[in-house]
Amino acid sequence: MTAIVVGGACSDTTMTGPTPSLNESSLDLVPAAGTAGTDGYVPLLERVLRRAVTVVRESRGDDAATRIVTEYRRLRREVVAARETEDQELIREKVSQLESFSGRVALRVFDTPVARRVLRYATAELESLGSRLRSASGAGQDVSRLADGARRASRYIRAAQTAAANGRPLAVLLHAAHAADLLARLQAAL
Repeated sequence: MTAIVVGGACSDTTMTGPTPSLNESSLDLVPAAGTAGTDGYVPLLERVLRRAVTVVRESRGDDAATRIVTEYRRLRREVVAARETEDQELIREKVSQLESFSGRVALRVFDTPVARRVLRYATAELESLGSRLRSASGAGQDVSRLADGARRASRYIRAAQTAAANGRPLAVLLHAAHAADLLARLQAAL
């Protein structure tokens, strides 16, 4: 039996039971068709968290899944409240707490392969975007702003690769997820 603690200070989000392994086919990283660049887009980390909650519900029951969802919603409300204050430092802190919670849940449920998988996905998306940008530029389209975004995504990917080399799977997952979300917006804009 493995204990899965998904909330930093919240003892009521502790679950016990065997840790489910990552089922590669059950974790689709591709966003729903037509949602990238729209309000309907669900960030990659949230999609991974949703799948993790499903796995927890199937393996540990509704109560365990509900504890995760309750904590996630509490943290989201804190992000919304911080945004209303327009205090950028507070917003960054609350978003970081929400992302860290989501990443910890994903890593507890799926273990470190999820971080590597998201990094591979983001890297492939960057390569795809690079190819599309070269084609668009060759056709005379101004892609300078999109190329700037691609460079930013590349920095996220390099940060994820550095984190991977240093054995920091949470940082790998978060940086790679940021890259993937940015790349989805860039692909939609092209």
